[in-house]
Amino acid sequence: MIKQILIDFISDIKKFESLLRKEYHLTDDQRIMPSMNHPYGKKGQIENYIFWFHGNGCTLKNGNIEYHYSYHIHEITFSFWPIKTFIETHPHMQ
Repeated sequence: MIKQILIDFISDIKKFESLLRKEYHLTDDQRIMPSMNHPYGKKGQIENYIFWFHGNGCTLKNGNIEYHYSYHIHEITFSFWPIKTFIETHPHMQ
C-alpha cells in the first residue's frame, strides 16, 4: 500500500507540473521552481490545483488533498510529513 501511496503522490505532482508546462508553454528541460520571475508566479491556480511556491518547494491543494514537496535540482523530494499529510487529506486513503 505504501508503494501505491507514493506512486499516487508523485503522479499527482507530475500531472500538476504537466498542466503548468502546457499552460505556460514550458519545455521539459525548463525547471519548474519558486520564483517571482516565472510566468506562473509564486501563487496561483491551474485547473483544480491551487499552488504556492516557497523556498525550494511547493504546496498544492486539489480540493481537500494536500501535497507538500521540494526540489533538488530537477528531482522532487519529500519527507515523511508530506506523505502523512497527503494520506490524511486524501479521501481514498482514509
